[in-house]
Amino acid sequence: MEGINQYPIHSNGLLNPPKALANIVESVIGAIFIDSNSSLKIVWKTFKKLADPLISLDTLGKHPVSELYELC
Repeated sequence: MEGINQYPIHSNGLLNPPKALANIVESVIGAIFIDSNSSLKIVWKTFKKLADPLISLDTLGKHPVSELYELC
């Protein structure tokens, strides 16, 4: 998880994140889903513990289209 902080963040998330990182996250979530007998509740509970320190309203910001609508 420490490696995630090496990459710049913008309103939609990471700029140029390594493809391997996305693959690892997808694989871990898939493994949890299979091991939990297809329980989305367990997947979300586990993912929330992992993602909470990294993802917040402050780190996500606003989507560029939302910002444009607010300006109009």
